[in-house]
Amino acid sequence: MQIQKFILLFAIALFTISCEEGNIDLDNGGEEELYVQIDEIKYHMPAGSYKNITLEKGLHSISIEDASGKVLDASRFDVEKGGLLNLGKTNYIVWTELYGSSQFRKDKLKLAYFEVETIDGPQKIWGEFERLDAEKLYMETRWDHGLNEDFKEQLWRLDLIQDKYVIVRKVFREAQLFEEYKQLQNKQ
Repeated sequence: MQIQKFILLFAIALFTISCEEGNIDLDNGGEEELYVQIDEIKYHMPAGSYKNITLEKGLHSISIEDASGKVLDASRFDVEKGGLLNLGKTNYIVWTELYGSSQFRKDKLKLAYFEVETIDGPQKIWGEFERLDAEKLYMETRWDHGLNEDFKEQLWRLDLIQDKYVIVRKVFREAQLFEEYKQLQNKQ
């Protein structure tokens, strides 16, 4: 029994260690080129671009300008552990997934249909999803995997423990969620 607990805790620890170096996702999911200054450091963010940076815990200042130099936003945000800076006012969705025995799925997740806008029009997908406020500039992390990290196909050695499970969350740009959903469904 102790070995099973150790294996589960080890798998969870490996799973939650991020492969990213920084704690802040700078994301310009919009269609406009932006110039961003956080504290004293400037970043060029082309349309659709992403950067991962490191910021210390505490209050930080940010200024966002368009290509012509017009200030679009100037404010402050407070970092606890890390999160996402929504530079392009993009819609984000947090997808919650369960790893382990499927008997827990109905009990542990709030499964429902979720409508996603795609090129072909609205599409319904099944799962537990949470839409984040697109107007909010900084969102503290409430997910396990950031924008440039993938869901794992399976958790190493979790299959040894039949009655255990792990719930994992990943943040997506809404525009990319449907394609990811289709790819993961095709693997199952």
